[in-house]
Amino acid sequence: MSRFLAVPGLGLYIAASCALAYFFPQSVLAFLLVEGSLLLLYYAPVSGRVKGFLGALVLLVLLPVLGFSNAYYFEIAIQIGIFVALALGLNIVVGFVGLLNLGFVAFYAIGAYLWAVFGSPQANHFIAGGWFPLSPNWFFVFLLLSIAVGAATGALLGLPVLRLRGDYLAIVTLGFAEVVRALVNNFDKPINLTNGPKGITPIAKPPLFFKPLLELFGVQVSDAALYPMYFYFLVLLLVFIIILVTQRLENSRIGRAWKAIREDEIAASAMGVPVVRMKLLGFAVGASFASAVGVLFAAKQVFINPESFTFM
Repeated sequence: MSRFLAVPGLGLYIAASCALAYFFPQSVLAFLLVEGSLLLLYYAPVSGRVKGFLGALVLLVLLPVLGFSNAYYFEIAIQIGIFVALALGLNIVVGFVGLLNLGFVAFYAIGAYLWAVFGSPQANHFIAGGWFPLSPNWFFVFLLLSIAVGAATGALLGLPVLRLRGDYLAIVTLGFAEVVRALVNNFDKPINLTNGPKGITPIAKPPLFFKPLLELFGVQVSDAALYPMYFYFLVLLLVFIIILVTQRLENSRIGRAWKAIREDEIAASAMGVPVVRMKLLGFAVGASFASAVGVLFAAKQVFINPESFTFM
């Protein structure tokens, strides 16, 4: 009986929360109630299909409608999505492989600076020709490129720390994050690669490829009004892809090998698990997620500096 009563009750809660947010768009409490409906939905005693439908209704319909009434809702939802994607990437290294990584923000910074340098006039300081900033159409190319760059840097970090465990591994990875932050903070001389502590701006945003379609139907909306919704759906898409990849990896031989290493590295090695290769793969996959999120963060913020990627 509780299963049948849960759906109408949850539906009434979502409807009341959305009504409060619609009529009082400046109320932060209203937004928190809408977000809280997702948490209730997670624990509700209903089937996966019902959860998927109601969750999609909240994320794909209700939140965008509320975001148009108050852009602050979009801003908070985008930040939540970015941190969710980062947490999923960190879960690969810490949760699946069992390696305590305190330097995960370094890969986030690498992805952000990758697009910030070439998606702004900054690259003109060390590449002649005045070709930069690149066209916004290059954003998706760099989003894919950041996955490869993040995976490569993650593997490079993994190589020297493979023999470390526990606190020693945490200290080395923390040091790596501080090294990356120090590099971007001081790479304004002798060649100005990152513009140092001044940061980089303006950074190109991704193209609004759907705007001509809206204009075709007579819908006239400014870029400033479209971009919050655009970034919201980009973040949702990125989180969905990361969740899908994570689930596929978890249920594969790779995921089982990671969990075996996490539980007992010596026993896993004795059973034929290639420990070194699996650790490097874990570092690479987690770092690639963070790097891709960094590209999205840089495009959304339009300005980044080293203080955007501190340990805290």
